[in-house]
Amino acid sequence: DYTLEITLLEPEEVGSIASTADQTQQVYETFKITAEGGFALPFMSPSGEQFGEMFQNPIFVKNNKTGDWEKLKDGSTCQGFGFNFVPEVWLPNDTLVYFTEISPYIGSSFVRNRLFFLPGGELTVCNEAIVQGTGVYLRYSGGSFRENVTHLHPKYVAEITFQEKEPYDSHLENPPGVILFFNPNSTEAMEKPILNGSGATIGLRLQHPIENQDGARVGTMLAYAFVFPNPAGQTRNGNRQLFMKDGGMTIFNDHIVHATGIYAGYAGGSIEMAPTSSLNKMTLIPPRRRRTADEERHSAGERVLKTPGNVPVIVILVVALASLIWI
Repeated sequence: DYTLEITLLEPEEVGSIASTADQTQQVYETFKITAEGGFALPFMSPSGEQFGEMFQNPIFVKNNKTGDWEKLKDGSTCQGFGFNFVPEVWLPNDTLVYFTEISPYIGSSFVRNRLFFLPGGELTVCNEAIVQGTGVYLRYSGGSFRENVTHLHPKYVAEITFQEKEPYDSHLENPPGVILFFNPNSTEAMEKPILNGSGATIGLRLQHPIENQDGARVGTMLAYAFVFPNPAGQTRNGNRQLFMKDGGMTIFNDHIVHATGIYAGYAGGSIEMAPTSSLNKMTLIPPRRRRTADEERHSAGERVLKTPGNVPVIVILVVALASLIWI
């Protein structure tokens, strides 16, 4: 039997790392990962088709004096898994810079989850989105990274560069309502099972065209999800990657962990799925704005006034029978 206690922690603020992280530790913003010296375990179907893999890659950084790439030690690795999809016939060059850089390798593992173990911290990455950074890499939480694949065969080699989260833009606070439709019946759609070693279906890989409310093609979704026994046949715990003309999104289950372009205001929000007669409907829900301290006091039944000296004065409303008394 397996028993586990889980404690939820609020996110750390970037300014809080001074007391917990070694500020003398070098931060590596650019490095290289290679298949050589690591390992890869392919996910294979009984018919011999490879539909994904799990992998572990060593990490190399450039020596600024010699220009050579040197392997990091002390357990610095990239670990992850990914699923493969068929080459996409509709992937415009103005979607995500990250994917235009590896366009010659379309058809490799496009949907990936990875962990980077580095000196001074770790990074949890879902596709191109940095979901969380720790230690000296905390400031990259919510950011992204570019992966420039320089070699695919016979050994995978890629250069990776981290990017911090873009500054908040107030015009993204109330993004317009967006509804997208996925067409599983299109000739360009793909649905294939994820199989275990016995050939039983344990999940699905999906590749669907994306349409807007006018029925025009605006992008492509790549996704995977697993099937669990309770409720029976429920497909959950998945990862969606949306490539669109004016931006893109990384969605983990129902949470939008990263968004770019005209969809950037939805980062941190969620989605709501609903099937229609022939299409699957997705409604984008923007994130809830965190209330200020003043708003929190108002919600508790207090009114906050500001004095000329900018000192808050709390005025409490007291109702005594039929009279209203200000104190």
